[in-house]
Amino acid sequence: MRILASVQRGGAAAQGQRYLVEAPIMFESIRPFLETLTNVNPSSIPFARYLAHPENGTLEGVNLQLPTFASIPNYSMDLSGLFNQPTDLRLYPSDPGSVERARVMLKAESRLDPSQADAVLDTLVSDVSMIQGPPGTGKSFCGTEILQVLVANKVRPILLIAFTNHALDNILVQVLEKKITDKVVRLGSHSKHEVIVKYGLKELLKTSSQSGMGKAASAERWKLKDIQKDMETLMEKIVKRIVPIGDMGSHLTKQYPNHADELDKPPFWVDKLFEDSLEWENADGRPVAATLLQFWLEGGDLAFITPPAPPSEEPNGLLEDGKLWEMSISERRCLYDFWVNEVREMSYEKDSTAFELLRNRHSEARAKFDGLENETKLEILKKGDIIGCTTNGAAKLAGLLKSLGPKVLLVEEAGQVLEAHILASLVPSIEQLILIGDPLQLRPTLANYSLSMDNKRTGQIYRFDQSLMERLSEMGLRMSRLDVQRRIRPAISHLIRSTLYEHLDDHPLVQQYPHVRGMAKDVFFLDHRHAEEGGGEESVSKSNTFEVLMIKDLVMHFLRQGTYSQSGDIVVLCAYLGQLQKIRLALAKEVTTVIDDRDAAQLVDHEEQENQATVADTMSKGSVEQVDVSKRV
Repeated sequence: MRILASVQRGGAAAQGQRYLVEAPIMFESIRPFLETLTNVNPSSIPFARYLAHPENGTLEGVNLQLPTFASIPNYSMDLSGLFNQPTDLRLYPSDPGSVERARVMLKAESRLDPSQADAVLDTLVSDVSMIQGPPGTGKSFCGTEILQVLVANKVRPILLIAFTNHALDNILVQVLEKKITDKVVRLGSHSKHEVIVKYGLKELLKTSSQSGMGKAASAERWKLKDIQKDMETLMEKIVKRIVPIGDMGSHLTKQYPNHADELDKPPFWVDKLFEDSLEWENADGRPVAATLLQFWLEGGDLAFITPPAPPSEEPNGLLEDGKLWEMSISERRCLYDFWVNEVREMSYEKDSTAFELLRNRHSEARAKFDGLENETKLEILKKGDIIGCTTNGAAKLAGLLKSLGPKVLLVEEAGQVLEAHILASLVPSIEQLILIGDPLQLRPTLANYSLSMDNKRTGQIYRFDQSLMERLSEMGLRMSRLDVQRRIRPAISHLIRSTLYEHLDDHPLVQQYPHVRGMAKDVFFLDHRHAEEGGGEESVSKSNTFEVLMIKDLVMHFLRQGTYSQSGDIVVLCAYLGQLQKIRLALAKEVTTVIDDRDAAQLVDHEEQENQATVADTMSKGSVEQVDVSKRV
């Protein structure tokens, strides 16, 4: 920290010192957030009355306000899209009576269950809202229903962000499948879903290249490429340090006119040899020597005589001797090398100036191109109802999003998003913030365990992995809760009902699940005394060989039942990367193992650190497959 402070003060730069700072994580992944939060004016962040830490430490009793767009007198919203049957229902957000009538009607007649109806309605009348949903209660469903109402009532543009590409693509696909709108723009290039690819900003830029703005940007792109080629040519010349024979002739004429005159007026027999040599060719068809200087350097005349031993090969001595045609081949090369170094030194300043001019031209062209491209991007974004991107993408394009001026920010999987990521996405134009997730499930991922809330020593000091949703809910801000789950069999939901979700109800659908074939019980816990191997408290490389072998046999047992043979029928969840690595190896020869994109990236890093050559060999043979989660699991 002292070194960084010195650099910021300018002391290191004044002394000509340079520092290399190594970070334990990839800096590029956090750079957009640091830059955005550094440049933002704290007073411009929306919803400060909720987001700032109150002096009394609580938000209980704080009244949520209407979104700015809904606070206009007599403003109303059409909610007919929430019903399967044609129904006329208008909501006047500023009228409590209208809100309660809409609540009763939505619970009775809409496709929402009562808890979903409360969550959707509370969201529509609040500038900051949170929807908590245990697994299978329809969090994403509520998100799409809210989007449907907002789009139908021309509340746009809406910025939709999620931490993972998978979560983002999942809700965008639902938007398109439900035909809420086809004016969707997906920022970033990491979408693997075939339905979403054509809505990517890069693809839309290609189709807009015929517009006036697009043509101008395309023209600037070609100018930029031409300048880059000129820079590459100049750099190639500087790096190779080649002095063309023509440049050397010009140098001699200016700096050594006597030597240049000597070269141009060789003895008669040398001149005759040179003229004859113009008809000679090398094996590649090139002339032996195209100029007298080249003929002199390569000793074309010396091939016909035996010169005396060289008196000196010192450049200064050779310069004093103006009889160039009487020099030996070694003297000629020594003198020529001296001239070459001289030309290089003299051309360095000229080349540096030329490169600086090219760099300035490149910077100007780049700025102009970026400006035109951003205008084209902005033109495309303004036509969209929903702009979708990951939190990383939102931070990288903060300037563009600020120019766009979205009205609503909806965060999917908000319980797994760092608070800093959401703050970086809160451009001043946002009038409504919607957080959908579950702070009782996974927290955001941190690379440094000492900053986590789970760390007993420092967790309560830093609390870096406490999401904004968890913090606001703990401080007492109202959070809607979804209470009917449609995914988990009752034997499993009972476990979380008795610990986390006391109001959780089971939908009749989950009562009809068949029993697990090959097992005496649908839910089974195994307790053993085989300790974990490797790693300390903060390590991610722990593993348990006993469990690995047991899981392998159990997977094979399920496969033999004949019922669970489809992709995604069997899922193995691991608490540590080290365990995932060993389980994948154990199953590699038996079945195709599929892991999601985030685990795949983390596992590659982990395997590189552990130098697992065997695992790398297994992956190269194709026995382990890495594919998009949405397609297989």
